[in-house]
This record gives sequence, structure tokens and C-alpha cells, in this order.
Amino acid sequence: MTAAAQTPRPALEDRDEDMLIDVPNARSATSTAIVATHDRPISGEWPVAIKMVERAANLIRDYEQKLRSLEEETRAYMLRVTAEQEQSRERTRELERQLEHLESVLTHTTDELRETRLEATQTGLKLRNAESRLAEAEEELRRSAAYARQVGQLLGAI
Repeated sequence: MTAAAQTPRPALEDRDEDMLIDVPNARSATSTAIVATHDRPISGEWPVAIKMVERAANLIRDYEQKLRSLEEETRAYMLRVTAEQEQSRERTRELERQLEHLESVLTHTTDELRETRLEATQTGLKLRNAESRLAEAEEELRRSAAYARQVGQLLGAI
């Protein structure tokens, strides 16, 4: 028996003599013992006891209905959370695939940029080398032109 089942009814006077009354439980084959105060014949207490039992039964039904409702809400919430978690996982997987793709593109682009810079550096060196050779060739051309003039002048003088 629980402590609540052993509590005397507050509506009746307290007496030294308490009596246990066996009340069948509607949900199982077991029974619950209720302490009743013996201040008048048991038969006179039945209407009060029945009203208390009815009130208790109504309360139990209300709580059971609230519990069922809460269980349904909890199940619906859990289903919703599970679906949202799966959507989040799928979105995460998709984002990870996109990230891998973007990292691959970045690596490829970085490699191409490095190659382009190397080619630009090499082209710059080739250009400077060509400019240097052009300057040397122009200088050689001027010297050759000066030499040709000198030869022309010497030949014209003969």
C-alpha cells in the first residue's frame, strides 16, 4: 500500500479506530485498500465513499486523457525532430559534397594560377632577354652603319 492509500478521509471525524476497506481497481484484478474512519455504520458511508471514488475515477480518467494527449504530442514532436534531424544530416552531406567540390576547384585554380605566374615570369624574362638582344642588335647596326659610312667615305676618296 502507498502512503496516499493509507491516509484517512478528511471529511470524517478522526477516531482511534480505523478500518481498511478493499476497493477493486478498475484497470487490474488487484484491489486498493483505503483507510476509512469508523464513526457510523459502514453502510451510511457508502454514498460518500462512492462519490469520492467517482471523483477519483474522473480525475484518473482526466489525467489518463491528458497523458495520452501528451504522449501523442510527444510522439509527433519526436517524429518531427527525427525528420528535421534527417533533413539536417542530408543538408550537411550536401554541403560537405559542395565543399569537397569547391576545394577541388580551388586546388585546380591555385595550380593554374601558379603555372600562369610561372609562365608570366618566364615570358617577362624572355621579353627582357629579347629587348636586351634588340638593344645589342641596334647598337651593332649603328656600329655597322658607321663602319659602312666610313668605308663609303674611304672608297669615295679613292
